Amino acid sequence: MKRLGKMELLMMSVLMIVLMLITVILFYVRDIERDQIDHRNALPEAEYSNNDHHLLSPSQQESESSNGIDKESGSGVNPFYPEDLNLQLRSDQGKVKDQQPFGNQSIRKISIFVNTSKGEETFSVAPETYNIIVQALYSVDLSDAKAHIPEPSKDGTVFIRFHTDDTVYSVPYDLNTNTYMLSGQRYYATYNTMAYLNLFCRPETTLAMLGKMRAMDVGTDEMPYVSDQSVQYDVKRLKVQGNNFEEWSNQIEGNNEYKELVNFYSIRSDKIKTILVNEHSGILFTGASVFFTKDGVKTADGITIGTSTYEVMSRLGVPNLILQNKWSYQVDKERQLHLYFKEEKVMYMTLTRY
Repeated sequence: MKRLGKMELLMMSVLMIVLMLITVILFYVRDIERDQIDHRNALPEAEYSNNDHHLLSPSQQESESSNGIDKESGSGVNPFYPEDLNLQLRSDQGKVKDQQPFGNQSIRKISIFVNTSKGEETFSVAPETYNIIVQALYSVDLSDAKAHIPEPSKDGTVFIRFHTDDTVYSVPYDLNTNTYMLSGQRYYATYNTMAYLNLFCRPETTLAMLGKMRAMDVGTDEMPYVSDQSVQYDVKRLKVQGNNFEEWSNQIEGNNEYKELVNFYSIRSDKIKTILVNEHSGILFTGASVFFTKDGVKTADGITIGTSTYEVMSRLGVPNLILQNKWSYQVDKERQLHLYFKEEKVMYMTLTRY
């Protein structure tokens, strides 16, 4: 693809601004409609950070206060809320969803209870994210996701609380091992669960960066600013440090510079996958994606962490997909280069294969 001239760039910039204004108006109208629906259904309002687009948000102290509870001798699955019920499974086979763990009850609210050395906090999950959290739990295969590991220390334990019409169910989750505790057995949680909970509970960690990117990916369900899958690119220009996805995968697997960070249950393959990380270079690998979080690597056009949106557009041209904070360039039907932005500069880059 040839580089764009100044006039073409000017026209394209004007078009982009117009499209963004139209999209902002549509988002505004949509949000008003959602607020009205949420109000009618008595669901809690979502609170977001304007900078990081958190899918979880601080809430006011809940009515089921833990004040006065003897936390050391509390009964039940959640010693901080002894009235909470355990999510009992009838079998250790099949998917969690097959056992209808909540019966016919509707999930009215989801909250996360965290107890750390800094104190106790309760966070509310935004209503539009309920389905993601529930489906991540429902998708776990009770045969393939079993975690045969020593019992982890308590410092990473949080409780995912599912509020139904008249009952609250608590599911213990361990941040250190990315595992649920269900009916006395530990099971690896999915990538989404791992990414979201680390983003909120441990925002300064490496895994939290994956959560930030996943939060930006949620925009895929929204109306894109630009979407044109017919645009073709010179695939050599979509390589990072001269390597495509397969070449990076071959370099990383078996490389002693990459350390095992955490395991997760892959819904797509029904297998346990391991996230590998090179802390020095800021590169992470999940098996399906290579994440670049530091400016030590670049594309053939010099695009790297910190490159502006204007520079990206002038060098690579219009992406196949433009979301609020993410641009995607199609390598082929299965592979993409994604650029994540913050304040109009590249924050992260990823090569993916689906």
